[in-house]
Amino acid sequence: MSKINSYVGEKQMTLFREILLKNDIHSVIKKKEDSKYILDNYEVYVSNGELEDLVGFLQNKLLDEWVVVKSLHRVRQTKYNTDILDENGIDNFILKRKDSAYHLENIEIYVNKNSLEKAAGILDKLNGWISVRVYNERHWADIDEDLLNENNIKGIIVQTSEGFHLNVEANNEEAAIDIINTQKEWVIFKTYSNIENAMVAKRVLARNEINSVIINEKDSSFLIGELELHVAIDKKQIAETILKDF
Repeated sequence: MSKINSYVGEKQMTLFREILLKNDIHSVIKKKEDSKYILDNYEVYVSNGELEDLVGFLQNKLLDEWVVVKSLHRVRQTKYNTDILDENGIDNFILKRKDSAYHLENIEIYVNKNSLEKAAGILDKLNGWISVRVYNERHWADIDEDLLNENNIKGIIVQTSEGFHLNVEANNEEAAIDIINTQKEWVIFKTYSNIENAMVAKRVLARNEINSVIINEKDSSFLIGELELHVAIDKKQIAETILKDF
């Protein structure tokens, strides 16, 4: 037998198996437990003789009734989104897509075509969730989402025209902001020889919603030395663009 799909949500894999069965493709679900992970993984297998029929079904007939509502690249992000759909009574399942080297490329969430508009609206609006930070690159959003997860706070990343929003449940807003601000890595952005220039740069960044901190590095004689302007590591590139002529 060959593994064709897997996910941490039993409900999603059960629905996927039922859809296959309705189309005369027989499969079994195996529960895989691993002490390293909190959630169990549910794996779907089909016999090798049915693989060709399965590929044809996934590429054609499946799409007559089911459609992708969202595509993500991390299992945890996918789980948060499917949990929300489950809470709203919207049937859903996932398919993992892999590249030519069999590395996970993305995870597609499928819903029935009749539920697409409702499902998309729910995942876009995220009622009860608040954006605590916006990033220019997904990489930095992922890092802070990991940080929140380590502190038992769920974070959902949503891409808009503004960038990548990191959203948390409203009751966790204050705690999430505090964690990101205090545990995030900060780097030296620029050094100044006088406080006036450093303060001007700090104000310019603040107007562009970039927090910064001035640190006074004194020399061995305790005289004022270089003034270091620090920014969060994910804001360094945009800060450089804003202050390139300053």
